[in-house]
Amino acid sequence: MRSVFSWLISALAVMFWVFRIVVAIMATFEADFIIKPIDMNTEIILLFLTLPCLILIFKRNILGGIAYFGIYGWYFGMELARIIESLITNGTAILPMNVVVQALVCIVAILISLSNLLDIIFSRFRKSENPSKKVDWFYKNEDYDRKLDERRDKNNYRIY
Repeated sequence: MRSVFSWLISALAVMFWVFRIVVAIMATFEADFIIKPIDMNTEIILLFLTLPCLILIFKRNILGGIAYFGIYGWYFGMELARIIESLITNGTAILPMNVVVQALVCIVAILISLSNLLDIIFSRFRKSENPSKKVDWFYKNEDYDRKLDERRDKNNYRIY
């Protein structure tokens, strides 16, 4: 990863994964928390599937980004579609707070996975060549290149 943006969205993905672990643990203990898991069994499977995807994302593997976006798009996208459908059919202007928070969490999850995928795709074309005047005077200057003598000893002596 070459840019700060890549590190930040990958760190956001890890933080969101930890947040989903906390949500699953709180639901297991039946404690009150901001949100509830959509489906507990699927949530646990999703947590285990996310870990290799995150490792592949840190390695900048395109398959990890596609799998991460596919899993999160399917899981959270279905819940977001269900929330929007219930909003349309009920026609209520005021939503309960837990529905709003659940919809925001779904949107954040999809955006994090999409941004990771797009970053992996576009990082192949990104250049991180920042000109630095502090070192370019030495490395880009041919006056300081080492001139080798043709009479020099070309043997590589090694002491074992």
